[in-house]
Amino acid sequence: MLSSPREGGSLSAHTAGRGTGTRPIGSVTVRAAGWEPAYDNESRVGPARAHGSRGRWSVTDPEGPAVGDTDGDRTAEALARPEGVVLADVRETPLSVDEVLAAVRHPRAGGVCTFIGAVREHDHGHGVTALEYSAHPTVTDVLRDVAHQVVQRHDVLAAAAVHRTGRLEVGDLAVVVAVSAAHRGDAFAACRDLIDTLKATVPIWKHQQFSDGSSEWVGLP
Repeated sequence: MLSSPREGGSLSAHTAGRGTGTRPIGSVTVRAAGWEPAYDNESRVGPARAHGSRGRWSVTDPEGPAVGDTDGDRTAEALARPEGVVLADVRETPLSVDEVLAAVRHPRAGGVCTFIGAVREHDHGHGVTALEYSAHPTVTDVLRDVAHQVVQRHDVLAAAAVHRTGRLEVGDLAVVVAVSAAHRGDAFAACRDLIDTLKATVPIWKHQQFSDGSSEWVGLP
């Protein structure tokens, strides 16, 4: 909402939040009497008009970019967000689900689908105590190429994939992939395609340690 003085003074603006009440987003000094707000559209504050004079004013949100002085204020974030393959990495450090989700976040996304692969305590009837992933030196390039192919096959906004290497314990995250799209169906399909293609083609090999002292290599060419 806006409040406007009839005499020179300060003009304040509030923006409605998702809950009840309003949040102040700034103020400007009005130097001519008789200023009135042209419109108020909740999250965007537009131009103001003055009786007998011309002028535009803007309000700066301390928690975000300036609003009110251009027509494209709320499209700036969408234009700034990268699309396509936004993250593809193979690393020895623990994986972060939050990092992957943040990478694919997009204002035009109506659905985000993720897959999180973790080390389980059994495989084919054997107890698993730990495992170790190793990878070919070209693994990051191959992973990025795979992700690009998946993006080309589906109507999605962004895709991300991160895989661990090195020694992992039971419960550790081995792989995290995520896809954002305008619609959930596209996000589901692309996410499934991404993890399946990754597992089938990216040169990462798993060496499992079993509770009976035996071990097994998985994924060797």
